[in-house]
Amino acid sequence: MSRVARRRAAAAFAPGTLLAGRYSLEGKLGEGGMAEVFAATDAQTGRRVAIKILHPDIAANTEAVERTKREGLLLSELDNPAIVSVETFGELEDGTVFLVMELLVGETLGERMRRGTLDPVELAPIVAGTCAGLHAAHAKGIVHRDLKPDNIFLSATQHGVQVKLLDFGISKIHGSERLTQTGEVLGTPRYMSPEQLGAEPDVDARADVYALGVILYEALAGKPPFLASTPTELIIAILNGKVAPLRTARPDCPENVEGVV
Repeated sequence: MSRVARRRAAAAFAPGTLLAGRYSLEGKLGEGGMAEVFAATDAQTGRRVAIKILHPDIAANTEAVERTKREGLLLSELDNPAIVSVETFGELEDGTVFLVMELLVGETLGERMRRGTLDPVELAPIVAGTCAGLHAAHAKGIVHRDLKPDNIFLSATQHGVQVKLLDFGISKIHGSERLTQTGEVLGTPRYMSPEQLGAEPDVDARADVYALGVILYEALAGKPPFLASTPTELIIAILNGKVAPLRTARPDCPENVEGVV
């Protein structure tokens, strides 16, 4: 995005701006390659929400817009406590697409992992919550396809931790029309299954299970199972399954936990 476009975008979404005549923006919560996320207050209900807004240059990409709309539709249908909820989605007058989501308080699993390794006791409820969210998605034929630590959000509750799965933007409804071109690879390579890296057309729920295994290994060992100095080396290592047993990196890990991973 050009500097001029960034300045215009910053002005358009400054704190106090009333978005879609209803949502009063407060401040930016985060930013990714496709969108920015803002905290806001719903003027009609008084509730605080999170608003995901596509970058202006991305909004000009028809496929990116369709992905975001589909994400909004999918998440509005997936009514499950382990998946971030979407209240509504729409377009502004200039065509900018936005999603209105529940406002989460806590941190991602990625942020937690960057502070150090987890032990099995701490990791267990996170795994259970992640599996609950994936089960709900898979039951509707939805494959996440980009499960990674930064897409697993952890909110503290009176009873422990509540997992919220984020970012279904590149998800696939198994058996439905594809938004991607044949042979296109989408996702974060470190957590991608061999069939995803091979751009196979019929990637199913097992890709998410595989990604969760990679996440668990990394959370316990403090490093990913596949180490490489270049993207090409990483892909070759994953395709060949060259991974050291978990307990070589984390000797105190119980054998049954290693078996699950």
